[in-house]
Amino acid sequence: MKHIFTEENINKKIEKFIDIYTKLINQNNNKSKNIMILVSNNRARTAYLRKLNLNFSEELKIITYLSFIKKEIIKFWPLILEKCDKVEKNTISPIFISSSLSDYIINAEVENKRNSEGYFDDITGTSRNISKSINTNINQAAKGLIDFRTIGEKIYLSKKNRESLNRFSYSQMNEIIENYINTLLVNGMVDNSLCIYLYNNYLLKDKRYIRFLKKEINYLIVDSFESCSNAEIEFIDLLKEDVKDLYINFNSTRDYSVFNNIDMDCINNLIRENFEVSNDIFKNISINDILHASTDIYLDESSQLYNEMISEVCNKVIDLLNSGTSPKDIAIISPVNNTVLDYQIKNILENNSVEVFNSKKDKKNYRLPIC
Repeated sequence: MKHIFTEENINKKIEKFIDIYTKLINQNNNKSKNIMILVSNNRARTAYLRKLNLNFSEELKIITYLSFIKKEIIKFWPLILEKCDKVEKNTISPIFISSSLSDYIINAEVENKRNSEGYFDDITGTSRNISKSINTNINQAAKGLIDFRTIGEKIYLSKKNRESLNRFSYSQMNEIIENYINTLLVNGMVDNSLCIYLYNNYLLKDKRYIRFLKKEINYLIVDSFESCSNAEIEFIDLLKEDVKDLYINFNSTRDYSVFNNIDMDCINNLIRENFEVSNDIFKNISINDILHASTDIYLDESSQLYNEMISEVCNKVIDLLNSGTSPKDIAIISPVNNTVLDYQIKNILENNSVEVFNSKKDKKNYRLPIC
């Protein structure tokens, strides 16, 4: 059976799913290892664990997609070694590297190529900014199930001002990405992006693993379907016909999903194909609604790099203040769960004597979609 809920209140949603989860465990004689709650982040996982009250159970599979596939990659590493000829180092299990080490490796490659071969000579940003941008794009490509080899080309083609850009720099980005990925795989090392890549391109294409997976998960509960990446949607789509029960919560008011590069069309299509729902749940505010609003809108696409965009936003705030605009009339709407971005904006503005109030940290405003 497939069930969909549209609960907008986080506490009510968790209570509903805790009740369903507890009943499923009781119905299955306290066997919980075959019941998965797929959560969007570790904070949501903690919220479930704190409210859960069980006398007995097996392993509690309340887990994020990334944490789950990391465990699967460790367990089924020999299957990956059979298929992936890029991994030359014959290790018992992969070596997981941190995001800081990932940044360091890419930055070293970018720095070396810029100094020795003149790479990215048309970009004014620092090597560190370029490497962070490359790493971010690798991560987004992995979540979107996009071929790593096409990242540079896709970014170039997405630019409206591409005619004034040096296309060669995006080819150089592809080369950096390919060298980085090959370096890790040769040494049996993986980062978060490569975990997603290996899981989807090797384990999910192995019939032996698919048989195991479908036996291992009998019930699937999806906490925040509106926050699922394409990789997670593919995972849910694979299991939906084989699990005994599928429970999904879809909060259509969470319009900020687009800030996290969530493919809402893909999510909406899966809902339409599998559930009988009213079209009202698909009516969200889009960029077209904003563009047709009765106000002046300026679209600035001058920034090539993430840090340049942040600096441009902060400079605009400072310009508005200098021109006499009241601080209370200025708001920056930014993606949720991005503490690094919040810190960068706050740091730049406070260095210019501008005090910042972050509504994300205010408990009263915490559950507002834009906070």
